[in-house]
Amino acid sequence: MTPGALAAAMSVAVKRFADSKLLQEKASKLANKLETRILVDRAKAKLMATGKSEEAAYKAIQGQARDNRLSMRQVALMILGQNKP
Repeated sequence: MTPGALAAAMSVAVKRFADSKLLQEKASKLANKLETRILVDRAKAKLMATGKSEEAAYKAIQGQARDNRLSMRQVALMILGQNKP
């Protein structure tokens, strides 16, 4: 293998590694967003079981998150009894 071919192969390998790492990061972020959405939906359902409408339950979660400077995920976990601030 010539030095030029080796350099080209290494360049391709480095680029593919960077692309693979970027895709892994994107997949991780999407999985996290999906998990957060599922948690918020479960917390919303719990609030709806107390008589709130879906919109009121969502706004309650959103308002509590905003007022306490927490993420909606953290508020959802608190509502579900899985986490404390």
